[in-house]
Amino acid sequence: MFYNGMISVGNPSIAPIMPVNNGKKEDTTRTVATNPSETGYKKITGGQIKKILATPQVTRSDCYLVSTLKALAKSRIGKQMLKQSIKTSADGDTFEVTFNKYDKDNTYTVQKDKKYDITTSRHQFNPTGAVETATNFVIQDRRDSKPAIIRTFAPLFCADFPVECNLASVYMETLTGKKPVSIGDDSLLSLNSKKEEAVELLDKIGDTKMNKHSFVAGSKLMNTKDNIGAMHYYVIKKVDKDKKEVHLINPRYVDLTKGTAEKDFEIDLKNDGCNDKDIQYSKNKVNNMPKVYKLSYEQFMNNFRSIVGYFDNKK
Repeated sequence: MFYNGMISVGNPSIAPIMPVNNGKKEDTTRTVATNPSETGYKKITGGQIKKILATPQVTRSDCYLVSTLKALAKSRIGKQMLKQSIKTSADGDTFEVTFNKYDKDNTYTVQKDKKYDITTSRHQFNPTGAVETATNFVIQDRRDSKPAIIRTFAPLFCADFPVECNLASVYMETLTGKKPVSIGDDSLLSLNSKKEEAVELLDKIGDTKMNKHSFVAGSKLMNTKDNIGAMHYYVIKKVDKDKKEVHLINPRYVDLTKGTAEKDFEIDLKNDGCNDKDIQYSKNKVNNMPKVYKLSYEQFMNNFRSIVGYFDNKK
């Protein structure tokens, strides 16, 4: 359950998609918004939510976070949750990120500065990076925002950044304030151990329009197959109930042929200390990554251990 998200797609024994610890020291200073209602910030815009969908996980071990944001950005209820959690200045140069599980000292102001650069390694300032930075702060301020087992063992697997390694079920509630539907997220066993319950949930997702559910799936700790990486969260795009198929998106997926995507990807890797060999390896992995993974129910049960998310119950 130490979801570092760094294991490459395919055989989990293959080297990580990129190095996670480059020796950078963390800047632990942070800014708390005194009164969000007086800052003049507005809810995140539709265009900024689309930016979340387009922004991949790159170097950090926060697949739980990026998958959560992408899953929320695809549904009506999820977009509402994002708008309750992320506010933006008129010029887009500053974000306020609120963790709705908490009653006070829960809103963090994020700007493009040293703290942002160190936490994210992203050269572009965007909502995903802002949430990554704010998460780094809230985990420092509230050590219990990660489960005890994660706090104990994650440093053995992840770089020394608080933002890394968490459970999606814990993080979703921390960000939105609403407890998600969750099967198996605190378990080491595959979903085969909860097959009846998991199939029932998958069928329900299949009966729901794609824009009315926000779910992620956490893969097993080891011995995954079918090109699924271990210790990783994927976004559930949809479920084809008739074909008994689960369609998944890797949060690392990026189409390097579009616009400046390849250049941006390279810059982010360089910012995290990757050398030319690391960068080429990562580009090859991304280029060979399918946009959508289609697994039968049986394949899904064998490779995954959790399903976590929300339904939009409004008609």
